[in-house]
Amino acid sequence: MKYGIALLFAAQLLGCTTSGIATSLGTGAVGSTSGAAASSTGGGTTGSGTGGGESSSGGRSSSSSGSGTAGGASTGRASSGGASGTGSTGRASGGASGGASGSASTSGGSTGRASSSGGGSSTGGRASSTGGEGGSSGAGASSTGGGSSSGGAIDLCGAPSGSLAWTGSIPVTQSSLALVDIEAGPTDDVVVADQAGPAEFEQHRWSSAGALLGVHQDTSGAFNGPMSTTGLFIDPSNDAFYGLLLTETQGSNTEAELEINSVSPSGTLRFSQTTTGTLPTSGGAPSIVYFAAGGDSGGGLHAPFLMGNPQYIPPGVYCYGSGGSFSGISGTSAVDMLSANDFMWVTQANDLAMLKPLTATTDLGCGSLTVPAGGAVALALFNTGGGCTWSKLLTLPTAAVQGETFRLGADGSMLLAVVYAGTIDFGGGSLTSTGTSSLAAARFDGSGNLLWAQSFGGSGSSFTIGSIGGNAAGDVILSAGYAGTVNLGGGALPASDDTLLALFDGTGTLQWSRTVTVGAQGTLQAAAGSCGLVLATNSTSVDLGTGPLSTLTGGVASIGVAALGL
Repeated sequence: MKYGIALLFAAQLLGCTTSGIATSLGTGAVGSTSGAAASSTGGGTTGSGTGGGESSSGGRSSSSSGSGTAGGASTGRASSGGASGTGSTGRASGGASGGASGSASTSGGSTGRASSSGGGSSTGGRASSTGGEGGSSGAGASSTGGGSSSGGAIDLCGAPSGSLAWTGSIPVTQSSLALVDIEAGPTDDVVVADQAGPAEFEQHRWSSAGALLGVHQDTSGAFNGPMSTTGLFIDPSNDAFYGLLLTETQGSNTEAELEINSVSPSGTLRFSQTTTGTLPTSGGAPSIVYFAAGGDSGGGLHAPFLMGNPQYIPPGVYCYGSGGSFSGISGTSAVDMLSANDFMWVTQANDLAMLKPLTATTDLGCGSLTVPAGGAVALALFNTGGGCTWSKLLTLPTAAVQGETFRLGADGSMLLAVVYAGTIDFGGGSLTSTGTSSLAAARFDGSGNLLWAQSFGGSGSSFTIGSIGGNAAGDVILSAGYAGTVNLGGGALPASDDTLLALFDGTGTLQWSRTVTVGAQGTLQAAAGSCGLVLATNSTSVDLGTGPLSTLTGGVASIGVAALGL
């Protein structure tokens, strides 16, 4: 089973300056997909129409659908809702040839893609569709008409604590459907990202009352390599911001395209920016170390990006204005210092909070940290120029820690959860595991001072790391897989379930908890908004009292969505 918690946008504030240190998100923010991403169609264009939005004859296409409107054709797949536009497939030109040397270029607008958005309809190409929230029809390709929501739903902001407000669903329309991320926006909209098949990235949005608002789809088009994506960031204007990395091999060369998109609440593409790089295929395939999306309190949007070697595209934080203008790449040196086991988040004060496991004595810039033989974890804060403000060691031995996750709360606190076996110390005294493993959570203020720490476990207990997050009120949400005897403070959790969701107040006191059964093959992710906790899952065994949230269609699980009062 897999778990995750995403935070309300305020918990993911990213600062970015063209001359300062990069802002980078840790591995917990990366949503990646693998497998050969088949081209939706061949070269050339396969659709035409008129209407608002952007269009081009680039290498991929996107389509969007709004509530109750008819839509245009998209590459290899119909979309319902949205608008008329030009559906485009293939690439305007072939890949580079002849020993390319890894140069990269950045372009604005809708370069390298096509978009259909606005109102109206479109015909032509391989597929067209009509319809809105409930369904769609078309020829030549399957269509995502939107998804669904439950009847009798109540607004999330009026739901009692821990109670179910509404449920929704993303239907199966391709040979596979993978959950990528879930986020809650500033108005408690719920946005879920998924990958449908090997080459399509989707975002579905519901209101706080459970009404489906819009759907947007991005397809990889002629890019025939794996597609990698960030998670979602919902900005202060309630738009969704995210990135994709697309790859293709032509002849002896491989091209990578970094694409950064912003989508409105109705599913309309606001902007798309691309950066490309080409290298000889013999040098190695493109790979991702870090890739995330976020924004700052001033409306700037940022995408921390780091490839493995060879680096087809330069590392750093790719910075954009709220309207999509590219303002440069920041902080290459800071992005380069991170590894796959590190976390780095930008605070609301535009500083950088880092969590970094260490196995040897290290100086992060504030002086030497003497690491014991068994290893430890560094917690540090850097200013926007990259200077170390403070650093400290947490006694989290390498052998003891079986999993960890680190986030910033929307109130500026630093939140850490670990699964461990043995003895650890966050700075407030030793914690010793029970059972096979225990789950521990800690909350620090913005200066690294420990506010509280707790450990959970019992006879025969074992845990799988989930995620931790917090809202502006200081509440902390914790998720994890569990087995054996577990008590979070409200009594023993049911042995028949395997996954916990819990809410603690700012002092670490349990407010409520819910348990579900996800199963070995399932995935569950959750997000905290100002009014509630929302979750998405592809597990057909997750039932919050109204029946399974996910169901099977042709052996493929749909994605169920649920909202619980905070």
